[in-house]
Amino acid sequence: MEITWVPIVDISEIGSVVDELSDNLRMNNQRYRKRRYNGLAEGAAGIAIACSYMGRVYPNHAWDHMAHKYLVMAVNSLYRNEGLDISLFNGVAGIGIAATYLSKDYTRYNTLISKINKIIIKNVTDMQKTYLDLVSTPSSKYDLISGLAGICTYMLYNKDLVKFVKKPLSILVHKIIDNDGLLGYYTAYPDIEWGKKYNELYEQYEHGLIDVGMAHGISGVLAILSRAYLQGIAVEEQKEAINKIAEWLVHNCISDKYGCGWPEFLPYDTTLKNFNIDKFIYKPSIRNIWCYGVAGIASALLLSGKAIKKQTYIDFSVKAIRSSADRIRPENVPNFFCHGISGVLETYLRFYNYTGDRKIKKESINLLDRLMNAHKSKHLLTYNNTNNEKNKENVGLLTGAAGIFLPILASATNIPPSWDSIFGLSY
Repeated sequence: MEITWVPIVDISEIGSVVDELSDNLRMNNQRYRKRRYNGLAEGAAGIAIACSYMGRVYPNHAWDHMAHKYLVMAVNSLYRNEGLDISLFNGVAGIGIAATYLSKDYTRYNTLISKINKIIIKNVTDMQKTYLDLVSTPSSKYDLISGLAGICTYMLYNKDLVKFVKKPLSILVHKIIDNDGLLGYYTAYPDIEWGKKYNELYEQYEHGLIDVGMAHGISGVLAILSRAYLQGIAVEEQKEAINKIAEWLVHNCISDKYGCGWPEFLPYDTTLKNFNIDKFIYKPSIRNIWCYGVAGIASALLLSGKAIKKQTYIDFSVKAIRSSADRIRPENVPNFFCHGISGVLETYLRFYNYTGDRKIKKESINLLDRLMNAHKSKHLLTYNNTNNEKNKENVGLLTGAAGIFLPILASATNIPPSWDSIFGLSY
């Protein structure tokens, strides 16, 4: 659903940034032509979406033509891969969502979209069969980036796939409702993909862990279940599942000097009464970023409150966002969407447009100013504001130019950024 979108600055204030993006995309156009993987994350599909949004804001500047060229590159990359990955950020679903976004309300690319949809329907059925048998669930099986939640994101975005989305939604719900313990979305220690590198983690996570974040964790599942519910798509016990995850997030929020927030992951047997982060051997940090931190988790909580009409969750998410700004320090936060300032900016813009909260608007302007100052000092595309190592080779969505410029543009236009539903921020 596209709400009326209110910018926080005049579009004239970002003109120089738009010029830089245009130059950056033209310089890097050739290097994506024969790239093997051209999905949403760092490939041509994500860049196509950025160009298309630019074209909606600047309709007479050939952005639509550039978007088409990048989409063609993304599609061509499918023929260079033997095994099809159907995930949202690295596979076919991401190219499908790019084609749908560029389709201008399905007036073009329908043959391409139809072919992609057939691949999705066939492969998601196979995914469901293996998913049901899992006791311990590696995040890559269910998350927004690589798993079932990401596939559902595309299915909800595409009008022809919506009717097929109930079965995978039912499986996501089943893992929450029909399992003992907290949520069913736990990863046993032997299945923790990064855990084998750190033997000292065993004592801490011997019973497994729950990934809390938006990108790879339970908040991404909450966002997709809430988004479906807001679109009028519901399966049995979906409302109960939404409430169970949201209540668990509220219950396990940690208060510190900045306010309330969540670490990247929590032990599977976490309860608020005996949970003490200071006793951890390996202390998970509480950060304000989209992928693993307060920004993404609070966004999922906001959607859940809107979905099941529970003001407690909405108020809690706003409280978390209002107190989160001080967690961002220039010396250790890049400008990118993932792990960085741009992702937080887009989150703040959504919260401001959903709530009209003046403090959130002020913090949004502060973040935009930081990005604009980085642009003026030639550091917008570096890893962080003090590092001189350039990263202009990466034009991608997650950690490149496209993902930086999209929230900047959304700050200065009244064209709703419906593209951010890809990140679990809207519906």
